[in-house]
Amino acid sequence: MVGSLPFDGEAYLRSSHGERRDGFQHHAESWVRSLWKLITRQLPAGLLHAVGAASNASSTCTNSSHCDLGSSMFARLPVPQSFTRHPGAMVCGLWNCTVPERRSNGMTIMSGGDRDPHGTQNRVIQNHRDFAERRGYTYWWHQGSLVEEKGWQPYWSKIAQLRESMRRRPQEKAYIWIDDDIVLTNFGEDMFETALERYSNASVLVTKDAWPGVSSLNTGIIIVRNDDRAAEILDELLLLAMEPREDGVSLAHASQTFCLHEQEALASVMKRSRCGTGGIAVLPQRAATPDQFNLNTFLRWSHLDRDRGLDQQFVHDSRGSQWRHGDFAGHCTGLSYLRRGLCVRTLLSSVVDGVAEEDRTI
Repeated sequence: MVGSLPFDGEAYLRSSHGERRDGFQHHAESWVRSLWKLITRQLPAGLLHAVGAASNASSTCTNSSHCDLGSSMFARLPVPQSFTRHPGAMVCGLWNCTVPERRSNGMTIMSGGDRDPHGTQNRVIQNHRDFAERRGYTYWWHQGSLVEEKGWQPYWSKIAQLRESMRRRPQEKAYIWIDDDIVLTNFGEDMFETALERYSNASVLVTKDAWPGVSSLNTGIIIVRNDDRAAEILDELLLLAMEPREDGVSLAHASQTFCLHEQEALASVMKRSRCGTGGIAVLPQRAATPDQFNLNTFLRWSHLDRDRGLDQQFVHDSRGSQWRHGDFAGHCTGLSYLRRGLCVRTLLSSVVDGVAEEDRTI
């Protein structure tokens, strides 16, 4: 709740068929415009300029029709320190020790980042950690980028972190990367386990992207089996980051305007393989199966991202790629900072099965 402007995005997305998605998009955009008008009316011009600068808005921001709201609403907070939480670890008091009910399932979930991409980083980390503890996963959050010293784009940190986890915890059976703008929204399901069981011949598992015209796959969630082929694939990806290309674009260093970094590298590995996909499985985001398998579905809507000067159009997204209430995980990808914040908060308020209800207003 901001003044008299409530935003209850979860209410617009309860339908399992997503009939109210248009309502959610309209309500979200209307809320953004109304909130910005409210702020521009109440703040002095000098303070308004300071707010725009703090939100990383354009330095040419002079009026509400050319500005986007940034951290004046969803302030970027310090990124949490790195930590690892192991299930089944003994908890010792002054006189005795107890062991939590959940034992390790032999897998590690990991995430990380060098920024707060939506103003709710701590809550997303807690969401990942709560799921991990419930299901018996080790959880590793890493502050920063493991490839910063190389001068690489931070997108590559997920590949380095997966490879490092294989070295640190060689006893594990699998490792799962989750982007920091993904919320696990159904604790009654474990689609990671389901994917590993269903695609037992694959060493690296990812999902399709919502729009194949942009990318054949998405690496928001990466499931890596602990075997030699998976290690080879990760090492090959890191080599491809620095491999010269005919177009002169460096996957390690170029901005996202020119390439999709590790996504392009993984697609390239699949094309190069002489044996089918070479141990890589690209899963549907939603499958028409009795168990309603879904993984890495997207919650997003078309908009103009003024901070980056991009007209983000998602009209080509497949219907099956769209997040629905009750899905396992929702991904807030391709959105401006403010809209990503709205998306993440909506997903956090939509978590089902065993999680305390969140405050449903922003």
